[in-house]
Amino acid sequence: MKTRSGITNKKPSFKIIEKRCTNNDIVTYNDLLSNVNETYNNIKENEYSSDFAALQLHYNENYLKRELEFILGYYGISKRKKNKMDIVNDISLFELNDANKEIVDRRKLMWFYLDEINGDNYLKNFLILD
Repeated sequence: MKTRSGITNKKPSFKIIEKRCTNNDIVTYNDLLSNVNETYNNIKENEYSSDFAALQLHYNENYLKRELEFILGYYGISKRKKNKMDIVNDISLFELNDANKEIVDRRKLMWFYLDEINGDNYLKNFLILD
């Protein structure tokens, strides 16, 4: 399922394959648990890195540095002495952090409202943006 920003929200999927064991090859609960945890961690790392790369590409290709600085300002992140790629990295890391989900969702909602008002012939006369 793709979200509005183009990032996929994939849920981990598991496949259980039953393997017949001989008496010499006994699988314990701890072995099974460690195998599941290792597989889950690998999936999470791959998803995070692909989401990070997707966000980087999105912000780098679709936004000007000035627009990215507005986003940094909304998040309260310093923009001093940063080039565009540093800003893109900061925004991507901030937005992928689960602790920042509420402020990220609110920023995206407010940006959507701004676009809608700016697209309306009557209301755009009352919106002054620097």
